[in-house]
Amino acid sequence: MKSRRLLAAKEVYLKMMNQYSHYQDGKIHYAQLLMQERSFKEAESVLLSAIKRNNTFRDAYHQLAVLYINTNRSAEGLDHILQAISLCSTCDHSCAQLYVCHGDIAKELDALATAAQSYDLALQIDPNIAHAHLNLGVIHHLQGRYTEALKHYRSAQNLDPNNLVVLENLKKLRKQVLKSSLQDCMGDSDVCRTW
Repeated sequence: MKSRRLLAAKEVYLKMMNQYSHYQDGKIHYAQLLMQERSFKEAESVLLSAIKRNNTFRDAYHQLAVLYINTNRSAEGLDHILQAISLCSTCDHSCAQLYVCHGDIAKELDALATAAQSYDLALQIDPNIAHAHLNLGVIHHLQGRYTEALKHYRSAQNLDPNNLVVLENLKKLRKQVLKSSLQDCMGDSDVCRTW
């Protein structure tokens, strides 16, 4: 899959699933391959069958939520990511991505406070998730909390220096701060001093 030889990967996964039907992680990887091929219905079927076989299979719930996000079915994705999160402990490092996914869904559904809370939880578990910093920066930016936005944009930039969205958002934030508070920038404003 990583070398983009999807047809060969598909053959291997199908063989593996036929010979080792109990190997649930193989189903997750196969569903990811199907999503790359944009075979969303088939991927959904594979993931639902994995959940039916094991209703505590956290990764299957997570991938199903990702699938629903990618097919504009965020409300359905919300149910599944919440189920995945319910199977987490707060000290489990791998759960950080579940909170990021929940934040993405909440943001998509315009529940910005919930999204911010989920991104914060993800960053408490793993402070090195550029995507969470970026989206938390966006939320703070939209809500006029420019110092917080700048902090998270800079963290995202440090983690992913070539991310064009981060660079563009930093540029927009600079323009907005300079335009809206030009008077303050001539004084002692903390926000303006950081530029």
